Amino acid sequence: MGHGWRSISSGGAEGQGGHEKLPVVWTHHRYQRAQREKGKVYTILDSFPWLKDVLRHGYVVAAVDARGSGASFGRFEGMFQHHETDDAYDITEWLGTQPWSSGKVGMYGRS
Repeated sequence: MGHGWRSISSGGAEGQGGHEKLPVVWTHHRYQRAQREKGKVYTILDSFPWLKDVLRHGYVVAAVDARGSGASFGRFEGMFQHHETDDAYDITEWLGTQPWSSGKVGMYGRS
């Protein structure tokens, strides 16, 4: 696995008991998956309210800080570098092989 990422923030499907294997949707971005403002932590679920519907429909939602941003390892070496592509592949494979994952993994993003 690549060394450019480390920190994943995820939310399991709301109302799920945690025993069922679930599909995953995730995003890889450099705009920080969470931030603190005036004592409150805001996550990707606050930035994209439609993700709460995705959770209710039985998906796991994961957000990963891109290499060199937020809580990730590595350093930013420019947009669309092969390291980010390699990281995305590794993350997708990792998410698909977790014990709580059904193996079905998709991505979302806005740019």
